[in-house]
Amino acid sequence: MARAWYRVAERWQSAGRPIMFGVCGRRENTDEQDRIRFVMIAGKKSGTQARGRLRRKIILNSARKLLETHELDALSLGDVAEDAGVPKGSAYHFFASIADVYSELSKQIAEELREDQLQPFTHGVTSWQDVISVGVDRGVAFFNGSTAARQLLLGPKAPPEIKRADRGNDYDIGRAFQRNISQYFVLPDMPERDVLFYRAVEIADLMFCLSVLDHGIITPAMTEEAKKATCAYLSLYLPTYLPPAVQADLSVQEVMAAEQD
Repeated sequence: MARAWYRVAERWQSAGRPIMFGVCGRRENTDEQDRIRFVMIAGKKSGTQARGRLRRKIILNSARKLLETHELDALSLGDVAEDAGVPKGSAYHFFASIADVYSELSKQIAEELREDQLQPFTHGVTSWQDVISVGVDRGVAFFNGSTAARQLLLGPKAPPEIKRADRGNDYDIGRAFQRNISQYFVLPDMPERDVLFYRAVEIADLMFCLSVLDHGIITPAMTEEAKKATCAYLSLYLPTYLPPAVQADLSVQEVMAAEQD
């Protein structure tokens, strides 16, 4: 009998129908009925959480869409909520301010950029400089394809806290550069290699920011400047030629010694 009640409860719960316990106002305190109540509560909680995640996603998507046509400082949380079709009070339940929306959205965009940098190469490379060039080109294509991304991560109106957080993202991009190079060549062991590649990414990032400040996008000329500056910095620490990863007959130290001779 209890199992039958349990099956009925599951069906009623899935249909959104309430269940009353007990007879004539008296609740039967059985373990099975407690399990039924748990199913009801857990189901409602799970559904509420899912709706909350969906509503949060809708708000972020609307903010991203609006940033394609509006300035960063021209939007309010109310504007985003209206576009998302979400009550303003509900929007404030998820985000304290438009700055919180921008912060969350910038994390989402940074993750997309990292994933983009780790995509397999579609053509061969002959040097580590080629790998850097492809990485810069990917960054340019990513930012030029999204006004929201340019405003949040490169634009002059980006909030300082987002700029600071993006420094950590550049460490990740630097590691992506190292990983991509290591697929083709043997990188030398050196102290603070992560820091060196982080600084290299920051140099490219600076060129991107200057171009967005002056032109609104990353121009071809500034793309080339970013490649030259990034490679020039890394060349202070890396030899011009690295041994191939698949047939590293010479060590990196031997290559560097040969270059000095």
